Amino acid sequence: MEIAIFFTSPMPKLVLEKTNLIIVGAWNNAIIQPNWLSQYFPELIKEKEIPAEFVAGPTTFFRFIFNEFICEPRKGSLIFTPKKEGDAIFSFISQLALGIYDKLPHTPILAVGHNFVFHLEDKEHFALENELGGQKRNIYKGIVDQEVDFMQIKHTFSFPTNQLNLIYDLKASNKSLAMNYHYAVSKKDTVTSAINELKNNYLASIGKCKKLILGG
Repeated sequence: MEIAIFFTSPMPKLVLEKTNLIIVGAWNNAIIQPNWLSQYFPELIKEKEIPAEFVAGPTTFFRFIFNEFICEPRKGSLIFTPKKEGDAIFSFISQLALGIYDKLPHTPILAVGHNFVFHLEDKEHFALENELGGQKRNIYKGIVDQEVDFMQIKHTFSFPTNQLNLIYDLKASNKSLAMNYHYAVSKKDTVTSAINELKNNYLASIGKCKKLILGG
């Protein structure tokens, strides 16, 4: 009897606290509150009590801590951050974001961003790392001759509907790859389309990571 042995590539490690959906626009933060969300989206929001955290800084805002995601209505943006991984949570966030936009259709929206950040484990490295290091040595010879603790390289790809930014953080002890999908939007259909792409971009990012991150 023949025994088939299958080898699977390890999943890249998603950094949840740096992964999000950002909708840039003139949101009315006084409206987007837990009680309002529970009232208008009872099929999505099941929690009876939703903790709020006050965040102080250059701008101050409240972040609402749901069981599976965090919602941050900020000045000029609305941000959703997942608390777990998987395509289901990104479908959920898209559904809620689209619902909010449908309830507040006159909100001017300027851009939609999907951000996914992946952390490299100790034995992992970038597929382009040797090439990137060689470019640094050749281009910056005589300018940066000493050992570098940190280097960031950004590759940008522009498409008809969006822009993809790949950001390599080549820190010796903490390497990461960020993928930013940026949509410049103006009409309702483009806003809706951009939000709807969140799950697809998550799955596409996993596929890209398996080619861009090696080892493990």
